[in-house]
Amino acid sequence: MSYWCDNELTITGPDRQAVLDVLTKTATDKFGDFTIYFSLEALTKRVKELGIPIPNLAERSLECPMGSVYIFNQRHEATGDSDILYFQSQWVEPVEGITCLSIMFPQNTFLLDAWCDDLGQWSGEGYTGVYNARVCRASFKNGVETKFPLGEDGRRMSAPVTSKETSITSFIIAR
Repeated sequence: MSYWCDNELTITGPDRQAVLDVLTKTATDKFGDFTIYFSLEALTKRVKELGIPIPNLAERSLECPMGSVYIFNQRHEATGDSDILYFQSQWVEPVEGITCLSIMFPQNTFLLDAWCDDLGQWSGEGYTGVYNARVCRASFKNGVETKFPLGEDGRRMSAPVTSKETSITSFIIAR
């Protein structure tokens, strides 16, 4: 079992470079310098500086209130009208961090696709596993997460199913 989710975050809107400036960080290991394109450490620091409350959308530890993102093997792809970040997160997709980004940059839209290598569980009948299953397709704008239904082919269907406002909506209104 891997317990890692593969994430693809598409950023559109006027403040794309500012979003990347918040998320991107250079790190060094024994092989030299490398770029972290989705740094939860850098994002958490900025969120705390701005006084944005971190939503409690999943059960997280106090040490990692927005989850855990694997710092290696990240990629960034710039297109004409979007930036796409590819990264892995532990257990589930980092919806708390993306929600905070959508509050910090309300003119931008963040589209998240996430897949999990192993969604299996142990039961009385043994282990049941679903591999490489899409677990999330959601859009984030101004603190609101909109989930999209997934078609049989795993692609987003045209209309959202639900719109879920996070626990930090009052912070957005107060801004």
